[in-house]
Amino acid sequence: MENITITNFQQLLVTLVSIIGSLIILANYIKTWLGGDIKQLDRQQTMDFLIMEFARAERHPLGEAEKVHVKKRYDHYIAPKEKGGLDGNSYVREEYERLVKEGKL
Repeated sequence: MENITITNFQQLLVTLVSIIGSLIILANYIKTWLGGDIKQLDRQQTMDFLIMEFARAERHPLGEAEKVHVKKRYDHYIAPKEKGGLDGNSYVREEYERLVKEGKL
């Protein structure tokens, strides 16, 4: 059976630290790379949800819980990016405001 020397242990430790460091760098790169795609997907899904709910509100009244949910998603959609929002477009804003004025939302 081979004895583990201090030199062997040091080499093993350096190798492990190098591998862990490389994995951390790779994970950060992937997170940055995918982050933009995830935010774009969130923006598109939120816009699609709001447009579908606007169409439903046109056909029949929404319940209070549904209105609250739409309002929360709308607030997230129109909030500026600096505040964690999606900085949504004016079409959704205009449509939301119109439906609120009509009492449908």
